[in-house]
Amino acid sequence: MNLFKRFYFAFLAPCSVLLMMAAAQAQTPTILSAYGEFDSGASNQFVDVTFSENMSAASATAAGNYSIAGYSITSAMLFTNDLGITSNNFVILQLDQPLTNNFTLIVNGVQSISGTPIAANTSVAGTLDPMKSLDITSPIIVPPSGSTATVWHTGTTYYRGPGEYVVDANGQDIWNNQDGFRFVYATRTNSFALVVRVPGMLPADTWSKAGLMARETIDPDDGGSRMVSVFTTPLATQLGLDGYYGADTLSCAVRDTTDGGAYEPGNFVGDGAIAPSFPNQWLLLTRKTDGTNDLFTAYGSTNELNWIWLYNFSPVLNGTDTPFPGVLNVGLCSSTDIYTNSFEDVTATFENFGDYVNPFSLANPQSVSVESGTSAIFTVAGSTATYVYNGVTYPFLDYQWYTNGIEVDGATNGSYIIPLATTNLNDLVVYCSVTDTIGSAPPTNTAPATLTVSPNPAPPTIVSVYGEYDSGASLQFVDVTFLEAINPSSAANPANYSIAGNIITSAMLFTNNLGVASTNQVILQLENQLAGSFTLTATNVRSFSGVPIAAGTSVSGATLDPLSSIDITSPSAGMPSAWFTGTTYYSGGASYLVDANGQDIWNNQDGFRYVYETRTNNFAVAVQVPWILPAASWSKAGLMAREQIDPNDGGSRMAAVFTTAAEWQIGLNGGYGENSLSCAVRDTADAGAYEPGDYIGDGAVAPSFPNQWLLLTR
Repeated sequence: MNLFKRFYFAFLAPCSVLLMMAAAQAQTPTILSAYGEFDSGASNQFVDVTFSENMSAASATAAGNYSIAGYSITSAMLFTNDLGITSNNFVILQLDQPLTNNFTLIVNGVQSISGTPIAANTSVAGTLDPMKSLDITSPIIVPPSGSTATVWHTGTTYYRGPGEYVVDANGQDIWNNQDGFRFVYATRTNSFALVVRVPGMLPADTWSKAGLMARETIDPDDGGSRMVSVFTTPLATQLGLDGYYGADTLSCAVRDTTDGGAYEPGNFVGDGAIAPSFPNQWLLLTRKTDGTNDLFTAYGSTNELNWIWLYNFSPVLNGTDTPFPGVLNVGLCSSTDIYTNSFEDVTATFENFGDYVNPFSLANPQSVSVESGTSAIFTVAGSTATYVYNGVTYPFLDYQWYTNGIEVDGATNGSYIIPLATTNLNDLVVYCSVTDTIGSAPPTNTAPATLTVSPNPAPPTIVSVYGEYDSGASLQFVDVTFLEAINPSSAANPANYSIAGNIITSAMLFTNNLGVASTNQVILQLENQLAGSFTLTATNVRSFSGVPIAAGTSVSGATLDPLSSIDITSPSAGMPSAWFTGTTYYSGGASYLVDANGQDIWNNQDGFRYVYETRTNNFAVAVQVPWILPAASWSKAGLMAREQIDPNDGGSRMAAVFTTAAEWQIGLNGGYGENSLSCAVRDTADAGAYEPGDYIGDGAVAPSFPNQWLLLTR
């Protein structure tokens, strides 16, 4: 025997052994599950049977091989997907009447593909699917040639156990004035949070859909009900039965008027913005309602923990001012999205469908010990599901902090900061009430924590001193920064400071736009303008604990701010110049704190605070805006190039770029931040400012605090 023959027999012999072993180990088929499935549109009762292995088609589809006491089984078929491929272990039985309760299925004579019969009188306890199925048609749509609309809209639901479905669906679309689709649904009352995973879909068309829907009415012959939905389409690499590739997007649709055209909510992220991620494409649809106002929200995720916001819709605020009823039909929706000349179905798999449970856990805030005059921070640590909106991550939790049992106004973050801890706050009791925003559970209170405040024995020291000039009011200021919190009365006493050759006329603590005074930033007003470097001497200034500064403390060689400040008014707006009073605080290098008033940087006249210098010809100026405390939605902070400086006329030609507050920041007028980087140009003096024609648009780019940078070039 040559080498080739030896190799041939060596290969063949083990194969023969493996084949004989496989034949000897043929398994007796068993039934994994049996579930009752009701089609409410056709009023047909089905039972979905899953076998442990592939079964002989002839034996599996013989209705006489199955029995349920008290019922007749009229037919049996194998589940078939939209490509015409049958599943030899998925059998659908049709009954002569609806099931009223759980049941027992008995099977005889069914054989596996290898010919092994199931054990005689095999029985399995069956339960009912809590959902119903329905094909909803659109009579206004012309069906394929030779078909009726009702026949064309014929889908199949296969229930595989809690939260798991395989659905074949037809129907022209979930869109326009009428929907045509398959709906697997139940009723829910008032608020809900429904989740599902879509592992994959076999598309019939580019816009074949599979997802979640909340629907007002159920009518198998009319698809025009009001509804809210979120769904996935096929991937860009998936070829539909119409020969086109998938739209590759998560999408949304709302119909807030019966038989009105469906549309995408105005604040939807946009088709194609987020591609589906099979097999881990999760969808979440929530409703919050108090009986008068509704808010529907949709999200997408790849792990059921970190979500991406897709849209909000309120029928009262965004729709026709008519809320949806308390009871809605909610569940799984799928549609072929082919209008004419097609009988093909889309096959969608749904798993993990049900009520969404936020997997959050909390760790109680820890007690804190600090020295008087410093800050104290309490934090609710833990984990929770989050969502991303305009690039910012938010938890699915609401926080409310309490001190000594009293709700703290505005303390609604995961951390509670006491900016100035004083000895009178010693033994303060702090706790947080946490609410799951997508669940219905009542708030959870953390265990209490205690604040301990002890006196600070250290004397105050000065960190920096800078001259600050207001060119509009022709006033000279000096900005003094202490290392620690200072006793307010001693810090605001001008007699406690001196500068050789100058008189200090007033002293005040820097105050932000919320009226909160700084604890360590002091602004001195001088009688005369500074001409150069100077020396500041401080005496009798005391820390918050009452410890005095070292006698004769002085800071020499301090420099002047290279920029000037000015308040520019708008007399044409009917606003007095006294109203336009801002404050600039220079803390060295390129760092500023600015309180500003003024009606706007816009229209024919600007009213704002300007911290500026002159530049000649070309420039490229950058700035970082770590934060903004807004007074209104369109409060602004940014960069400007301006032709004229006139404190009493805001109509100069200019070009500006700025950020507004984030959308979650509440201004002093009660409105939320505009959440936008924006631009303004005035190319004719005293003419209306405008956005440049090729600007990308308000709201297209959201600010990213604390690292929001702006760049203006000429």
